[in-house]
Amino acid sequence: RCGSLPAAAVGALVWLNALPARPLPPALTEALDLLIVNRVEAAAYSDLAVPKLETQGAEGVVFNGTATPGYEVEVISTHGAGDVFVGALAAEVTRGIDLAEAIPFAQAAAALYVSTPTETRATLNRATVTTFLEDHSSR
Repeated sequence: RCGSLPAAAVGALVWLNALPARPLPPALTEALDLLIVNRVEAAAYSDLAVPKLETQGAEGVVFNGTATPGYEVEVISTHGAGDVFVGALAAEVTRGIDLAEAIPFAQAAAALYVSTPTETRATLNRATVTTFLEDHSSR
């Protein structure tokens, strides 16, 4: 909710990155546009009739029954990869990109992040992700 207005009334999407899995109040599940979960949470929320995006780390993403494989990279550290994925996904959707089309960009951002030395991760931006996508277009 935005103040006393439902999020939909002000054009906002409601996404929940559900970690850890826990009972959700009906008012929240009714307001959700997207539930972002990993395998463990996906199992815990399997009974919810909410659009789910299941992240599977390096194995990829499942959304609306469609699996999108991950990118093969040399991993330096996975710390923060999920946050980068969700942030990049939200940024693309905010730019007007369809959610399903934004998933590969978000996956590329996370793959680039985990394969970049921690001391240079701050230099990553949309252009570096776009270049990564171009370099890995044959996956």
